[in-house]
Amino acid sequence: MVSEPKVTVVVPAYNAEATVGDCIGSLLAVEYPKDKMEIIFVDDGSTDATRDIIGRYPSVKLMKQSHGGPAQARNLGWRSSAGEAVVFTDSDCIVPPEWIVGLVAELDYVDVVGGSLKPAGADTPAERFEQMRRDRLYGNRRRFVTALPSCNLAFKRSVLEEAGGFDEDYKYASAEDYDLCTRVGRRGHKILYEPAISVLHKHVTKDADLMRKARTHGREIMLLRRKSGSHLLPEAAKLAVKTILLPFMAAVRYNLSLMALSFRYEVNGVLGQVEGIRRYFLGKKT
Repeated sequence: MVSEPKVTVVVPAYNAEATVGDCIGSLLAVEYPKDKMEIIFVDDGSTDATRDIIGRYPSVKLMKQSHGGPAQARNLGWRSSAGEAVVFTDSDCIVPPEWIVGLVAELDYVDVVGGSLKPAGADTPAERFEQMRRDRLYGNRRRFVTALPSCNLAFKRSVLEEAGGFDEDYKYASAEDYDLCTRVGRRGHKILYEPAISVLHKHVTKDADLMRKARTHGREIMLLRRKSGSHLLPEAAKLAVKTILLPFMAAVRYNLSLMALSFRYEVNGVLGQVEGIRRYFLGKKT
């Protein structure tokens, strides 16, 4: 890519009135030529003040859709853009000034690059658990990976076009980014994880919200596996083994102070996978 390509930042937003203003403020402070950067927020049918808040910033492009999920919102944004590089983050993230420069520099050598997440706050057990979970999944080592979350992820536009963008069958903020990365990887494109390129993420603060996320993630992972060609019996067998190992998994994955929360998280993840098997493998409403 050229040293300073045209960059589009796409941010889906749904009922994000509590966080979207801080996200926009950080994006407007990014150190990148303003004539080579566009910021697109896609309001995903919010019912709060999200749309009004975004509308207060004339340099930010606001697009609107009926509530269809973040995959659909991101597609609407990047397909309506002019960027040679397309960068994604979320409305509950705060980016540093050097964010775009760091991602674009990596796109000179790879087709997809993503970075790490740091907690905007870590005052509650739920926030500490969420950060520990992410650190366990991604670590602090620069390397090539198979998938990364879309809250800090950049693509060459040609790669998005080749893959067809996000699969809009994913209606929730879970697994849609892994699905896209998986399809991109199958086409021979490398995905680089560079932990030094980080954004601040406002993790959920309440245990109940964390459990809902676990359940949603478990369910949508089953959609990912079905689309990847897996079958009912192997998935049911893996789930049975996982259920038996739940206490052990909670004990070894997280520290003692978070063990009870970890166990509840793993249980809700399994319950979500059961829902996913019923919905995506058996075709039953849950």
